[in-house]
Amino acid sequence: METKKLEIVEPKGELITKENVITKEYSEFIYNLLLTQKKIDEAVDKFRDALFKEMKEKGITKIKANGINASIGADSTKESFDKDKFRDENPDLYDKYVEIKKQAGKKTLTISEKNDD
Repeated sequence: METKKLEIVEPKGELITKENVITKEYSEFIYNLLLTQKKIDEAVDKFRDALFKEMKEKGITKIKANGINASIGADSTKESFDKDKFRDENPDLYDKYVEIKKQAGKKTLTISEKNDD
């Protein structure tokens, strides 16, 4: 199997125009980068699913080869806390112990149908 090297050449110049729009060069660069990432993620997910399926079928829990490590842990149980039920049944205690913390705003970068503006 031939290994291909992915070369990423970032555009030069301003990222955002005076009109607060991403420049055409950068928008094409980011679009193609995110599209490539999506394709890679899909390929990795497909490989991961096939690998773990076959490992499970063969009773293998750990593989280490050629820089790839894969393992399947044993099924287990865990405790969980039903916060909503506790809040409904014990509103005073809930209010006493709940902490409100500041959280940074979510940042997203996604691709959609490409339009050539």
